[in-house]
Formats: sequence, structure tokens, C-alpha cells
Amino acid sequence: METMRNFIERQIFKNCVSENSEVVIPQYSINNPGRVKKRSSLNVFSMFKVYADSFPTPIVTPTATDRMERTGTNTEMSSAIVTEMEVNDYISNETGKDRLRNVITKDLYGEYPFEFKLVTYATIQAGVMSFILASYLASKNYKDEFARKHQATVYSSRFQAMRRFNDAIMVEGIKEGSRMALRATAFTGLFIGTSQAIAVYRNKSSPLEYTIGCVVSCGILRASMGLKGMIAGGAFGAVVGSVAGCLLYGILYSLNETQENRHYWQVHKRLTEEKENKGLLPAEHLYKN
Repeated sequence: METMRNFIERQIFKNCVSENSEVVIPQYSINNPGRVKKRSSLNVFSMFKVYADSFPTPIVTPTATDRMERTGTNTEMSSAIVTEMEVNDYISNETGKDRLRNVITKDLYGEYPFEFKLVTYATIQAGVMSFILASYLASKNYKDEFARKHQATVYSSRFQAMRRFNDAIMVEGIKEGSRMALRATAFTGLFIGTSQAIAVYRNKSSPLEYTIGCVVSCGILRASMGLKGMIAGGAFGAVVGSVAGCLLYGILYSLNETQENRHYWQVHKRLTEEKENKGLLPAEHLYKN
């Protein structure tokens, strides 16, 4: 009976234990009734019953080397984690000028912050969309104007008349589209740029920066009409900017995309990247005079 027990132990625990590990072999039982199905071949042809659940998985206890490796890995992972206290300390020590300077500065991966991309992409999209729309409308409306201006004009052929007609429509569309694109680009750039600059400097989102941005943009665009035109444009911009600012702030707040939250996660990302890249500078930086 003892020989059979040793044979079973060798077969079950064969090749499952490393050289540097300590094994705790749990107690098992033989002839444990009531756990094997009836008419089992093991019950019929065996002198005694052996059950799989009677031999639990061996418990392998980690060695000192395993503990040291796990401790080192956990230490490296914890050192790369940025805590909320570190982020708040970083934000409390920076100034508004520092935040504005970081807006136009690339990160470790050569990318600009969200605010810079927002102003750039919004300005370009506004210019392109206004150019396409204004060119189409100007070309469509200039057909009647061309016919009125050239009623008495005599052309040598139908081809020449159609060519002059198409050229005039194209030139008028480009002129009107360029004019509207310039105005839309200037308005969008001033509005979003001013509002984002104020929000970044204060590190806070509110309808105030949108109101100020609309006042500045409308006042500058009406500068050609003199001081009265600038005042009228600024007053109009204050009303429109207040309404638009409340709507935009409500949308940002509902989406959890206010300046405070965005800047918090930007700082968190920056500190994480600095920890990950700490001590990994090239040799030329280490020996730079």
C-alpha cells in the first residue's frame, strides 16, 4: 500500500516543481467514497478508488529571489505613478505666464497642446469653409450681374462668350471667397485665441473669456468704420459673446472638458512622461558642455 502511494505521488507531482521552489504537499485521501460516477472503469478495475480532487494542486511558495524581483518591479511601477498631490503642487507653483508659454511649446513627442491645436484647426476650418461657401454663392449670384453688364457687348463666337462668362464667374467667386475667408479667419482666430488665452492664464473656464473674445474680435473687425464702429461692434460682440459663452461653457461643463480638468490631465501626462524618461537621455546630453 505504501509503494502505491509513492508511485501516485511521483506521477502527479512530476515536473511541476522548480529547483529553487519549496513545495508544500497537502494531505490527500484514498478510498473517498461517493465522488466517482457509477460504472466507472476506475472503480471496476481498481483495487481501491482514487479521485482527482483528492490530489489538490501543490502550493508553491516563492523563494527569496522571487520576492526580491517582485519587490523591485513594484517599486519601479510605483515610482512611475503620478499622485494627485504631485499634480496639485505643480499647478500651484506655476504662473499664468508659464501656462501661456507651455501652450506654444511642444512636448516630449513633438506635439503641441490641445489649446494650440484648437485655435489652429478652428481657424483653418473656418477659412476653408467660408471660402467654399462664399465662392459658390458669389458665382451663382453673379450670373445675372454679368448678363446685365454685357447686354450691349458683341462677341465673335458663342465659344468666346461662354469663355468670358465662365472666367468672370470664376474671378468673382475667388474674390468674394477670399474676402469672406479672410474675415472669417480673422474673427475665428481672434475669438478663440483670446478666449483660450484668458482661460489658460486664469486656469479656469467661464463665459467671461468668450464674452471678451467676441468683444475684441468684433471691435477689431469694425475698426475700418472708425471709433464709433468699433464701439458698436464691441457692444454687439458683448451681447453675442455672453449668449454664446453660456452655451459653450454649459457644453464643456457637461462633457467634463473645462480648462481646469484639461490642464490637470495635461500636467499629469507631462509628469508621467518625465518620470518615464528620467535617466534615459543620450550620451551627448550627459557630456554636453
